[in-house]
Amino acid sequence: MQIGKYVVHGLGMEGRLIKDGVNERNVRLRESMIEKVVAWCATREKVRYEEVLKRGFGALPLGMENSALLNMEAHFYNPDNLPGLHEIGSMTETPTSFERTLVSAYELAIDGHRYVIAGVAAADYEDPNDSSFVPAT
Repeated sequence: MQIGKYVVHGLGMEGRLIKDGVNERNVRLRESMIEKVVAWCATREKVRYEEVLKRGFGALPLGMENSALLNMEAHFYNPDNLPGLHEIGSMTETPTSFERTLVSAYELAIDGHRYVIAGVAAADYEDPNDSSFVPAT
């Protein structure tokens, strides 16, 4: 999908949001958010996917030890240094929001480059058919 000057592909670039608890909307990432991700990641080294998984879960998921995926490199967007699953408390506690953890990180291809993106908020999305729509933050 073309979003501004970027070609974006993957889960997380589009979704559905509810405004005022009633009106469901199809939304997609704002071009400004994609630009922010690309600019932030350009100032950092890529990381191996193995490192992304370890930061998100505390260890590699069972059975992935020999996966070729682990050696792939990705840009890792985590400017707020969000915690992984192993850092959000015991399994008996219920986190108040997965939006602000690495658990909800997702992958996108932006202009053919792999990005793992954490901490995207509702305000980072827009309704492409309604320029007056502003998601609640």
